[in-house]
Amino acid sequence: MPVIVAVIGSINTDLSIRTPRLPEAGETLEVVSLDVGSGGKGANQAVACARLAGEDVQVHLIARDGDDAFSSDHLAVLAKEQLDISHVTVQSGRRSGMSIAVVNTSTGENSIMYSAHANNEYPASLDASWDWVPKVADSVVFQLEIPLNVVDVVDTTAAGDTFVGAYVAKLARGFQTELDFIDGLRFASLAAAKTTQHRGAMGAIPFLKDL
Repeated sequence: MPVIVAVIGSINTDLSIRTPRLPEAGETLEVVSLDVGSGGKGANQAVACARLAGEDVQVHLIARDGDDAFSSDHLAVLAKEQLDISHVTVQSGRRSGMSIAVVNTSTGENSIMYSAHANNEYPASLDASWDWVPKVADSVVFQLEIPLNVVDVVDTTAAGDTFVGAYVAKLARGFQTELDFIDGLRFASLAAAKTTQHRGAMGAIPFLKDL
């Protein structure tokens, strides 16, 4: 029987803008590059966990998406991962989540703005359709924010998401001793640091063989 991990979170279209600085008031500034891809806290964390956990861990993404063209792109990208997306529901008449990440080309640090849209379409109280989560899942991920070690980076986008996904990949196998707990943190830090060495979000998340 595989170990089951359920990740509950967002799916977004990410616009990643690389620039050495922000424009002044009234100024028009050409950026170094602009990339469009799939992301979101839940999607990034689920992908990181699926890529880093191994074949004996099954990751389920639970999310809300819009019914626009962006949603089709999200689902096509996620379908290529070793990931169960049967619990990603398309919200009729709603737009998909969108985020804009401005990455400083000198420091690799980012600033992110987003509009949640369909990601906010969760019920105030959970009905019986959610009962399987605590019954079936060995680990459930919502959202955690944990600082990374200081490293020289190219782009910090998705580093935190990778940390969470990598840590859960270790957690899903079970911690028997305090040393296992520490090893999980070290593994997550390594995976997150690896992510910062590449540009972008989901495309920068490493595979287990890369660590």
